[in-house]
Parts: sequence; C-alpha cells; structure tokens
Amino acid sequence: MKVLHDHFAGALPVAVAGNSPQRPGNGVVGIDNSAKPSGSPTFPLDVFAALSADRKTLAISVINPTEASQVCDLTLTGVQASGPARVSQLTAPAAAAPPAPTPEWADSAGRR
Repeated sequence: MKVLHDHFAGALPVAVAGNSPQRPGNGVVGIDNSAKPSGSPTFPLDVFAALSADRKTLAISVINPTEASQVCDLTLTGVQASGPARVSQLTAPAAAAPPAPTPEWADSAGRR
C-alpha cells in the first residue's frame, strides 16, 4: 500500500487497455462462473496508470500475480513521452524448500 500511496496519491487515473482478456473458466455459467469473466484485458497482469496532479509525471504499475515470468508490451497513445524514466521492481523472496515429509509413526508393536 505504501508503494501505491507514494506513486499514486492525488493522481488522475488514465485508461489502460490490452489484448489479453481473461479466459473463461470451467463450470456452469451462473453457478461456477459469471457470463462474462471479470478480469481485465491485461490478464494475467494487473495494470493501472495515472498522471500526477500537475500532469507532468505518468506512473504505471504492472503487477504479476503469477509465479511465471510475463511479457508486457507498453504503447503510449495520445501522449508524448520525454525525459528520464525510472523503473522500480518488487519481487517476492525465493520460495523456500518444501518441508520435509513427516515420517509415519508406529507404536512399539508396529501398529500404525
């Protein structure tokens, strides 16, 4: 939340479009799934953008909620980008090794 506050507080939302809609899931429409998937057109990435209040800075957030690496092509329409760009990246720590399996127990008679 701090990252969002630091980069988007007081900002003006900017429309984001994509060409990767969420795929319909398995199951019965109306029971397991809605008639139209609720995901964004940037699936599986969550993307949002905003202009600073003074309209001099464009902040773009791309969140990958999956464990797999994703590709994101960025195209700006209706704006002329100029000046330096800064990229910040947050990553999760490396996944820990799975816990060792718990040995099965047996009493002194060998019963499990």
